[in-house]
Amino acid sequence: MKANHVTVAALTGVVWVALFAAAARTQEVAPPASDIPPDKSVVIIYVLPGEGANKFAPDVEIDHKVAVCLRKGVFFRTTLEPGKHDFRVAGPYGKSYTFRLDPGQETYLRLVQRIGASSLSLRTFTRFEMVTPEHGKLDVSQGALHPPAPKDLRLRKK
Repeated sequence: MKANHVTVAALTGVVWVALFAAAARTQEVAPPASDIPPDKSVVIIYVLPGEGANKFAPDVEIDHKVAVCLRKGVFFRTTLEPGKHDFRVAGPYGKSYTFRLDPGQETYLRLVQRIGASSLSLRTFTRFEMVTPEHGKLDVSQGALHPPAPKDLRLRKK
């Protein structure tokens, strides 16, 4: 009887070790350390591939300077000083948004186009949606996004 008890205890121990090893293998590996300088803020602005009308390619202004023409499936990453910054989609229906950026922070802004009704017609409105860093990283990594072409980078003042 004592031999059976030892065998059951040994088997139970082996099962627990196997379960622990399997759980350890399925744990997510921590993401690599961020490359954001501690005294700067990083902003990633992107447009998902299926977003907007066929020719959806608005210019995006940061602090009243046109920074980039964002086409479908493109992301733009820029490093800014911490503090308040104005982001605007150029065009007649673009709205300005002010975001406060903290040092060492990574901010994701998704550009979306929506159709709205006015008194006489339908209009398209383009706006920024702030998403969580987890959601933004997932969109950028799995959304088949790529950096802008050199011709789409803008560095002129408005």
